[in-house]
Amino acid sequence: MFIVATFHIAMSMARTIEGYANHPGTSETLAYLGELRPWHHILQDVWVPLQEDLGGLAAIYRVYIVWGHNWRIIILPTILLVADIIAGFTVIGKFAAAAPGAVLFDESINQWLKTFFSVTVVLNIITTSLLAYRIWRTDQASAPFRTGQGLLRPFLQILIESASLQLTVQLLLLILYCVNDTALFIVHDASVPIVGITFNAITLRSRMLLMKGHKDLSTWQPSSSVPTIGSLPMRRVNVQISTEVEEDNSTTKSEVGHKQVVDVV
Repeated sequence: MFIVATFHIAMSMARTIEGYANHPGTSETLAYLGELRPWHHILQDVWVPLQEDLGGLAAIYRVYIVWGHNWRIIILPTILLVADIIAGFTVIGKFAAAAPGAVLFDESINQWLKTFFSVTVVLNIITTSLLAYRIWRTDQASAPFRTGQGLLRPFLQILIESASLQLTVQLLLLILYCVNDTALFIVHDASVPIVGITFNAITLRSRMLLMKGHKDLSTWQPSSSVPTIGSLPMRRVNVQISTEVEEDNSTTKSEVGHKQVVDVV
């Protein structure tokens, strides 16, 4: 993702410098930058669907891992990703076959762009929701057997905050394409690095959270009233045990019931 974002920014800068330096005048600059067929425009925009699809693929892989390698859960996201790839690279093909003077707001191109970003938004919402639900359910299930907050809820917060950034940009792009607003060019160029920032932010913040959690465990001092295994605090749980006793010289059996307090993590 870093490589894709770097190439995209490099091509954007090169086209901008070329447009303003070698095509003086507002009309000539806009005509140069607005042409869809030149190779440099196609090479600049091909990174947009590629980066979005890489982000979708990474999100689907995370869903697959978090849901215990359950392939059924990723069937719908995978179908959406395939549709997203088709729509995205169809747009690139439309650029290459565009008539002279064609612009992004031409109906044949704009419809595919709106399809691409619509599917991207839906895919983002589905994968983020699946990840968030799985983490939340695991946190709820482990709550009775731990002391303190645990690490899953901060993970959930990191996931939602990072995914909301990418979702906001995708929704904004979709709206701008629907209303044919030229402000989309600013958001369009920013979308590629934002996708990379989003996924790397999740990875880096999660890693920092794990390091902080390990540091807290290594410096934690247990109180005398809370038993531990190593440095992990445990919660007391009452367990009822029934014992069956059989004597060799008797045919009778007896049951002895008693209560025992054990400590679990």
